[in-house]
Amino acid sequence: MRYVLTRVSIDNKIEIDITRDDFEQIRSASNVLANALTIEEHYEILISIYLDLERELLNISIETLIKMPTGYNDFFEPRLECNKRIINLLTASRLYLYTLDTLAKEISNYDPDINCKVKKLKSREYDENFEYRFMEALRNHVQHRGLAVHSM
Repeated sequence: MRYVLTRVSIDNKIEIDITRDDFEQIRSASNVLANALTIEEHYEILISIYLDLERELLNISIETLIKMPTGYNDFFEPRLECNKRIINLLTASRLYLYTLDTLAKEISNYDPDINCKVKKLKSREYDENFEYRFMEALRNHVQHRGLAVHSM
């Protein structure tokens, strides 16, 4: 079998012969970069959703300050919007963590050391950060019991 790198442009086509080992290394590197990009995209989605939540909270604060809502209907829509944004954030967080686990394994060619390192890092962050533990508990509550924001 012949292995080549090809560059195709409007006016010509260039081929460079490579070895099978070169091809395998290039394919492996391409997979690593694609997986790293997926992790980065999921992180960007997570950050974007967090910013959406913060913007919504700011908008609700400003409207509440100006309009001074008093009735149930005045609070229904803001609660609904907050719950939607929080659910999106919790879902994106879980997606990012799952993606990180799965793709770290693939990037490292299923090296068990990498898997252990990722788990240890996540475990340390969980143990050292109340916010992480709170968000995990909130996610479990939202998934199994009820909404994050509710009326009294």
